[in-house]
Amino acid sequence: MSEPEQLLTVAEVAGTLQVSRATVFRYLRLGLLPSIRLGRSRRIARAALDAFLADAARTGSVPAAWPSSREKAARHAERAS
Repeated sequence: MSEPEQLLTVAEVAGTLQVSRATVFRYLRLGLLPSIRLGRSRRIARAALDAFLADAARTGSVPAAWPSSREKAARHAERAS
């Protein structure tokens, strides 16, 4: 029998990444870090956090929490069409 997937709170992820809870929520909103909703709270799978950190190690940086102007314009164009 396989072990159940470990789910982390936003506060736990923020502590692991050494960022604020607001930054973690931005990552969630931008789709940089997948999550599930349990009631009124969000949970992040340990595997998703590990993948996020592996990507950051591979690229040498954590993705920017704020989208660039170009990304904002692209999203706006997608919504308009």
